[in-house]
Parts: sequence; C-alpha cells; structure tokens
Amino acid sequence: MKKSSTILLIISLMALGIGIYMLATPHKDYVETKAVIDRIESEWIDEDNTEYHVFVTYTYEGTTYEEAELGDYKASYAEGKEITIMVDPKDPTNIEGTGRQGAAIYATVIGGVMLLVSIFMKLRGK
Repeated sequence: MKKSSTILLIISLMALGIGIYMLATPHKDYVETKAVIDRIESEWIDEDNTEYHVFVTYTYEGTTYEEAELGDYKASYAEGKEITIMVDPKDPTNIEGTGRQGAAIYATVIGGVMLLVSIFMKLRGK
C-alpha cells in the first residue's frame, strides 16, 4: 500500500504544480477584449466525444479580425453572444478564451485534495 500512496503523492504534486503554474502565468502578457461569436461548429469524434470549434469577430487596436478560431468552448457559448477573449498584443491573430483560469483552479484544488489524501495515507502507514 505504501507504493500507492507514493504514486498518489507524485500525481497530486504534479496536478498542484500545474495548477499553480497556470494561475501564476495567466495568458502571458495577453490583454482582454470583447468578441462576438460568429458560429460554432461541432465535429463528432466518437459516441462519447464531440469537438467544438468557435469562431469569433473582435477588434484590437482599430483592426477587426473576423471568423478567427478561438480554440475554447463553453456550454454557455451561443452564436451572437458577446464574450471576453485574450489577445496577444505581439500577434493579435493569436487569441485564447478565458477558460484557462477555471482549469487552473480545478487542477489546484484536485491536486491539493489528492495531496492531503496521500499524506493521510502515509501517516496511517498504507
């Protein structure tokens, strides 16, 4: 059983580290701007997985970018909806959604819980 608590400890430290790193380095030096969702395409992968492609129009420093693929999808997205995106000021065609912070928090919380469980298991001798 000691081996399982050691493996859990390693996995929890990795998840915690990734989550903290993502929280500490949000979108590099990207800036927020508003975008409107033009269209959402779905691609069936298999019976359990569907991939979504979100295309937006946004304006950054006076230039309008149309039909740019976001690379992020949330169930709350709908065509015509205004959302906040992150734009790379060095290359305004490089955009990201704001979903990264949610994933970072999730990884940090899960990693923290797993870490506590692995410590408890080690203390109990399992």
